[in-house]
Amino acid sequence: MWEVLKCQKVFGAAERDCDHFLQPCGLKASQTTLTLGGGEMQQMEALRFYHGAISKQTGEKVLCAAGKDGSYLIRNSETKPDMYCLCVLRQKFVYTYRLFQVDGGSWTIETAPGVNRRLFRNIKNLISAFQKEDQGIAIPLLHPVPAENRYSVHMPKNI
Repeated sequence: MWEVLKCQKVFGAAERDCDHFLQPCGLKASQTTLTLGGGEMQQMEALRFYHGAISKQTGEKVLCAAGKDGSYLIRNSETKPDMYCLCVLRQKFVYTYRLFQVDGGSWTIETAPGVNRRLFRNIKNLISAFQKEDQGIAIPLLHPVPAENRYSVHMPKNI
């Protein structure tokens, strides 16, 4: 599934996949979360813009609250264990891309059709590459949204 989908028109299994899903700010989605294990978690947890096991909807709220095109965060995938989602804001829509490690430990991202798969030694190198124009995603990664920003948007009062 490589095409960009509009949430108002497609709502169901496809909206939970991380393949280039486009969702307008404020539109409700699944709130399922999961917990990942494994060595890649240490690498992710070192990133200030890694938000962990937040829901897709919460991630979208955080990005919409940031309000700047090119704002981005990484969260755990809700449907694919041991994968992550890179979410980026462009013109009040959130684009979501799957991040994952391939055999050998290199990182890659699912990008637009026709863009060659690139492998990166670590997640920081991947992010750095996608901060440039014309890399196969909707907009360059310009403004990392630190995880602490999420608390004012979605954290329940009992935590």
